[in-house]
Amino acid sequence: MAIDDWEEKRHQELKFDMIPSIDIRFNTSRPRRQVRNLSQQERDSNPTLDNYSDDDLRLAQIGVGQDKSVYRGWWGSRDVAIVRFRSGNIDTEAGAMLRLSRHPHLITLYGFTTDAFGSKFLIEELAPLGSLDVVAENLAQELRADETGRQSIFLDILHQISSGMHGVVDAGLLHRDLSLRNILVVHLDVNEKKVLVKVSDFGTSQAMSVQMHNDLSIPCRWTAPEVLRNRRKFSEKSDVYSFGVLVWELLSFGESMPYWQVQEDSRVIEEVANGKLCLEKPMGADEVTWNVASMCMQLDPSSRPSFLKLLFHLRSVKTRLFPVKVITPTTQQLKVQDTARHILSQAELEAQKLIDQARSEASHLRQMAEDEASRILCEAQTKLQEAERLFVEREKQNRNDQKNETLIKELTERLENACEERDIWKSHARDIEKELEAAKIALSDASRIHDEESSRQLNVLKSRISILEIELDDAKAKLRAAQQGLDDERRQSWPLQQENDKLKERNSVLEALAQAASPTGTFGYVVANHDGQEMRQTDPRAKAGIGVIFKAVQLPDGRNPLMVKSLSPDGPAKVTGKIEVGDVLLEVDGKKVRTTDEASHYILG
Repeated sequence: MAIDDWEEKRHQELKFDMIPSIDIRFNTSRPRRQVRNLSQQERDSNPTLDNYSDDDLRLAQIGVGQDKSVYRGWWGSRDVAIVRFRSGNIDTEAGAMLRLSRHPHLITLYGFTTDAFGSKFLIEELAPLGSLDVVAENLAQELRADETGRQSIFLDILHQISSGMHGVVDAGLLHRDLSLRNILVVHLDVNEKKVLVKVSDFGTSQAMSVQMHNDLSIPCRWTAPEVLRNRRKFSEKSDVYSFGVLVWELLSFGESMPYWQVQEDSRVIEEVANGKLCLEKPMGADEVTWNVASMCMQLDPSSRPSFLKLLFHLRSVKTRLFPVKVITPTTQQLKVQDTARHILSQAELEAQKLIDQARSEASHLRQMAEDEASRILCEAQTKLQEAERLFVEREKQNRNDQKNETLIKELTERLENACEERDIWKSHARDIEKELEAAKIALSDASRIHDEESSRQLNVLKSRISILEIELDDAKAKLRAAQQGLDDERRQSWPLQQENDKLKERNSVLEALAQAASPTGTFGYVVANHDGQEMRQTDPRAKAGIGVIFKAVQLPDGRNPLMVKSLSPDGPAKVTGKIEVGDVLLEVDGKKVRTTDEASHYILG
């Protein structure tokens, strides 16, 4: 990946909190004090990032580097370091710090802000004691006087730095500027031999796969020879070499620059790259700590340890040289420990009992839920099966009704045709009868005239009368046949007509019952209770009981035991008592439905 691409990727990944500039104040107090030690008036007198002067910057400044300055300030109730960049890319350092997870030995980035002029500032964790090179130089005399204490503190410092650098490597980054000046001291107590340091200054950090530009300025006196020699990319092993130079600085108490006897950087680069110039053991340095530096500054990168191995090695050395003292507890302390263990044991037993009880209750509730779900499922399946059965019956009834309607329609058409044919022959017979009557009258008149012409006409009339009588007999015969066919059709259609009338009567009653239905009847509502067994509206016996609630009694004819409660919209249900043959079950629109009626079957179920 090229540097430009990497910087662009860093810029895209720069996503952290924007802190309002009014929330950040410079700490210009003299002497410098922590924010919690300042009065409210003193706090309000300190400038914000929207209102500061050059004098304020000089008073608040605690460090200055090649491309940035660091000022002391606070954010809320927290002391912070305000980092202002004069050159370089602020996104580079911020992007590197964002990739690092929270680590006890890495400086934390809180966010960024801008001043009234648009300048960007990083807000970072403040290390009150400053950089390690200054602290080591200030405490040199005190540390030289106590060799054992010095060795313990130095090993702690190196262990913490290697831990922080392992976090950097674990995040896929390289520091590339590891030195004593970039290690910040949060706490140091020489007497108690306690120290806390953190790695900082990630302005030159980059991903492990990024190649180094030829024109990139590098800290040559801390840089590994293979980087100086071949301009190769940095690696974890080159940071390990810088760690070895840092150990040399620490053993020198920060009083000397590496290769201090050589003034020209160009000569340092050339001789270190060729292996001609090496750091020598500082005067008074202990052998154990110097061996760590020697391990890290080997010319062959593959011979140098990783930061993880350094971490384990330093921990092992510190444990071996400064074992933890084991304090033998007193009798009273042992009693307290026994009491505490007993209380803890009782608490564990109570906790286990509560856990078991909770599990038992949960199991019981789960079983109840499963049983209830099974019951609801069975009821739903029963209702579904009943609904399917009713649907099939209804479909069958509909098909029968449609078939009956088709037959009735066909018989009606045949009856109409028979009636029409009968009427035609009846009309024809009347016409013949009229013509026959007229012929008879003409014959009577002709019989009174005795001339030859009249005799001839008389014979013609007699012949016509004979023909008409024959036609009349034929018409009467066909009329009788048509009437017989009509009677046959009527006899065939009579049962269907009766059934159709009954269906109309049933539908009329059911429609009236539906109109008079009580609004309290809902799906699944209990409409009967017989010998402790509930009968619901979904029960086939109750499906037609619209507007009626049933209760069990014994019918005289031995049918289903029922008692009818008629629902009154104006008041409570009215009990009609036991049902006798011929009793009125319901009256709708003036029409009474009795037990002997066909429609009562649909009420009684």
